[in-house]
Amino acid sequence: MTDPETGAPVPPAAEDGAGESFAVLFRRLGADASTLVRQELALARAELRRSVHTLLGNGGKLLAGTVLAALGGLVLLEALVFGVGDLLGGRYWLAA
Repeated sequence: MTDPETGAPVPPAAEDGAGESFAVLFRRLGADASTLVRQELALARAELRRSVHTLLGNGGKLLAGTVLAALGGLVLLEALVFGVGDLLGGRYWLAA
């Protein structure tokens, strides 16, 4: 768009009447930056909270699996003792 009096091109900021001073623009920039930082911190807290929740849930599952595997190992050890005891003619104390 051009200025009707001079014919020179008009900058876009002057076209829409947004001739704000640098002080106002810097104040808005500071406010926007502050809002952005607060939002990023809130997002980081939410992501951390979700990660910790997932980690604790998976840790519980891992603990339960470990306990079941240990109990299964004890059952297999008992079966081994009975098998070797049978091979030794019923001397289970020797197989243990």
